[in-house]
Amino acid sequence: MIAFFLLTAGIGAQAQMADTVKVYRPDSVLVISNNDRQSIVISGSETNKDYYYSSDIEIPQDARMNISSMENKMDFDVSFPFLDKINKKETSSRDNPRFSVQMSPFMTIGLLNPIDAPSQLNLSDWHNSEVGFPSILKLAYDFPGRQVQLSINGGYNIKRFKTRSDIRFIGENGNLVLGQTPSGATKTKSMITVHSWTLSPLISVKNSRNTFKIVTGPMVNFNRPATTITKYHLDDKKHKEKDGKVDTVPVTVDLLVAFDIEDFLDIYVKFAPKSVLKTDNFPSFTTWSIGFCFDL
Repeated sequence: MIAFFLLTAGIGAQAQMADTVKVYRPDSVLVISNNDRQSIVISGSETNKDYYYSSDIEIPQDARMNISSMENKMDFDVSFPFLDKINKKETSSRDNPRFSVQMSPFMTIGLLNPIDAPSQLNLSDWHNSEVGFPSILKLAYDFPGRQVQLSINGGYNIKRFKTRSDIRFIGENGNLVLGQTPSGATKTKSMITVHSWTLSPLISVKNSRNTFKIVTGPMVNFNRPATTITKYHLDDKKHKEKDGKVDTVPVTVDLLVAFDIEDFLDIYVKFAPKSVLKTDNFPSFTTWSIGFCFDL
């Protein structure tokens, strides 16, 4: 809200050649906008609880487009006292804080592709999938100019491996073993699902027009035991059976690269150099994935 207010105050200064007004940690900010005007009422400040400010400004056409773009983004800044103190000491040339804590609700959906999976697993390419929320909470540091950002992101990820043959994945004493679906079963599908909490130190770089961004860095996965489920049709009935759990490697690291082309395409590519399944009695395999990013 503070950043939004400073932007609108800057717009007013541009439109009316007035002095810029800075209010730190106000008690309340009321902004009323229509097509060409904006009213701002501020009550209280960090140093004066009785402070009151009111302004009515005209919004230029180009500024209206910028405000509309900001309102459509679902990023939420969270204020913390220790960050406020740092930001007052370190601000960019445009008076923007360098440190921020954000909630960035976006989702990734992709195809998971085994590279060297044993043939007996029958893991078909493009049938495996993953869904992730890589940045539920983010601590970010923006360099001056705000083209480069370093961040630590906390998130959640789900990987699912499927086979559509008569093979059945079974978790037995933590190990992955192969079984068979019942004779005469049709539409068989057996799955291994891995849930993980993630922690990702990332760097993002934008061009000067903010129309293209690249994000890259490692994604550290804290893996839970994998679950195995088999589905099939038999005697005109649908069957769904849970076949135990499979031990996973507690911590694995994926390498992530994402590309964001404004108003066109958001894609990512990820490589997992280590198998997530801890299979002492079964060969391991690595994976790579490709998919899309979506704002929620």
